[in-house]
Amino acid sequence: MMATPARVLSALLAAVLAVGVVPAPPAAAADGPSEAVRAVVIPGTGHVVAVDGRTTAGTPVTWVLDLRTHRWSRLVEGPPGVASGNLLALVPGRDDVLSIPGSPGAVWSLDVEEGSWNARAVPQVRPPGVTDLAVDTRRGVVVTWSDTDDSLWAYDPTCNSWSEVPRRGSWPTATMPEGQRGYTLMAYDSDADRVVLAVLPVPGRRGSTWLLDPATGRWTRQGSRPPALMLGYGEWGTEVAYDAAHRRTVLLARGTLTTYDSRRDRWRVADQEGWPAASFGPREPLSLDGVNPWPRGIPLGPLARDGHQLVVDDVHGRIVLLGGTALFRTIGAHGPWDLEWRPVREVWAYDVGFNSWTLLTGGQERPSQVASRSTAMS
Repeated sequence: MMATPARVLSALLAAVLAVGVVPAPPAAAADGPSEAVRAVVIPGTGHVVAVDGRTTAGTPVTWVLDLRTHRWSRLVEGPPGVASGNLLALVPGRDDVLSIPGSPGAVWSLDVEEGSWNARAVPQVRPPGVTDLAVDTRRGVVVTWSDTDDSLWAYDPTCNSWSEVPRRGSWPTATMPEGQRGYTLMAYDSDADRVVLAVLPVPGRRGSTWLLDPATGRWTRQGSRPPALMLGYGEWGTEVAYDAAHRRTVLLARGTLTTYDSRRDRWRVADQEGWPAASFGPREPLSLDGVNPWPRGIPLGPLARDGHQLVVDDVHGRIVLLGGTALFRTIGAHGPWDLEWRPVREVWAYDVGFNSWTLLTGGQERPSQVASRSTAMS
């Protein structure tokens, strides 16, 4: 009998205990993964499996976050490759979490019976690179995209096989001026049964929105374009998630949050009024309370992150933000440009319907003061 998602997590925890790797005590404010995190939600359980790729020991560590208690528990070591671009995926109905390589290599799977990560055989046919992925929950496959060569592939976890989707009809491209490439984000819209690809606008490229029909492998270019995001130094393919409760694809980069409604082909940038605000005084360090009003055009604070991960908490109907780094005032600094990048271990939850944030870890849970209906839902 095929395991349900709830049984998947129970088996995982039992397997870890069976091999003698006891989860750590409830996480303190600073415990849990570092900034280089890849994560996936176990549907229906309120748990997130996350892999930390930059531990002090140099070995990736797998964690579980309980979204009901807001506590981290350490599980096992591995898999490798997280810090260099691997992305996590979970196909409904299966009993393992998959680590999809960003460059040619093996797919790793988290064995729920052994409580360990194991490399699968490397197929001869495989993508040259992966920058974005989406799990097609209807067909049980992982759809991957590469913004380095505009290639689209499908991974069948049952057969451990890759197949390239042939280019037919209109096809998106991530090409930028002077031959540069990049800056795309992808998610599976389960309500529309379409893969949403946002080709983000950058200087010299207007950007575009594409919908892929997984059944036919054909793209359709939409009339709307994604808004400009504060991308910072890069985009890592994890700043997007599809919120089925509100039927929105959600993108977040450096404090700019935008949603896409595929039914109306409409993008909306969320109003920051009512979000937690970070203080920015002349001498005191920046507080850990959200995002500041962007003085001098630079977004600061834990909600203005780079290299973070968005996942969906389907139990509570919200988006969860974790991992990444952000700019903060240097402690004890006096000048307006005394800033430093620091990893952000706080975990926040975002409610699309009310355009509100709630701090889950890193301090006492506290929702933002104003929970007004978001313009994204209008």
